[in-house]
Amino acid sequence: MKKILVPTDFSPAAHNAFEYALQLAESTGMSLELLHIIPPKPDTGKYPMPAWLELVDVERTDDALKHFRSYEQEVQVRLGQKVSVEIELVTGNPVWEIIHHSKYADLIVMGTQGIESAESKTLGSVTAQVIAKTSCSVLVIPEGSAYKPITNIVFGTTLDEEEIEGLDPLLAFAETVGAKLSFVHIEDKKEGSDLLRFSSVEQIYQIRDHQQEVGLYQLTHTDIISGLQIFVNHANAEIIAILSHHRDLWSKSIARDLAFYSYTPVLVLHQG
Repeated sequence: MKKILVPTDFSPAAHNAFEYALQLAESTGMSLELLHIIPPKPDTGKYPMPAWLELVDVERTDDALKHFRSYEQEVQVRLGQKVSVEIELVTGNPVWEIIHHSKYADLIVMGTQGIESAESKTLGSVTAQVIAKTSCSVLVIPEGSAYKPITNIVFGTTLDEEEIEGLDPLLAFAETVGAKLSFVHIEDKKEGSDLLRFSSVEQIYQIRDHQQEVGLYQLTHTDIISGLQIFVNHANAEIIAILSHHRDLWSKSIARDLAFYSYTPVLVLHQG
């Protein structure tokens, strides 16, 4: 993994995600691309663009450049030349611009203020749509979550062998940060153990020649998100990972809700 894309609207939640991405880049040797999107000018048809609208556009651009200079200064003061930072200022639809730029990145890091932001705030709305539509892995950082060295990643597994097809980004990320992987299956009721099905998951994992330590666990809980959060707290894990199937509305809903309810950073992976 080489490049992290950090979309920002310069809000506190977005700046916290930048801080997280900056330290992640420093620890892994990855580069950063900071992206700010200015909304397009309204279509006035055959009428000329009002002067005040032109002024607003200029002010938005100047304001964004000031923020970027501040970010660049912060990188230089704290890290010198240790992290390569690229700046992109574009005009367009935020969601589609992020998705376009993510084609050249290995990971998107975005901030959130929690479920309130998903329902009512611009940043949260954009984050939710990017999670639903991108094929790139998205690491969602809650506003109150500070970076910690990543030693343990909890992956919520369905025990479906087909999901292994979508785990290459997770394995690559775990390998990059040097983290242990804990595969956790949440059962809503006790009807006998499915742990025997873990054996095939473990074999496939080992065949892929990744050297990280892997743990296999099962937990009974009526709610998948709450169950994963309980396990994360118990395991002192730094990240929760979940697989979102583009054709599976249930898995997409779980991934979105987890990203906005969790107090722990959430890595959303995509398959199909």
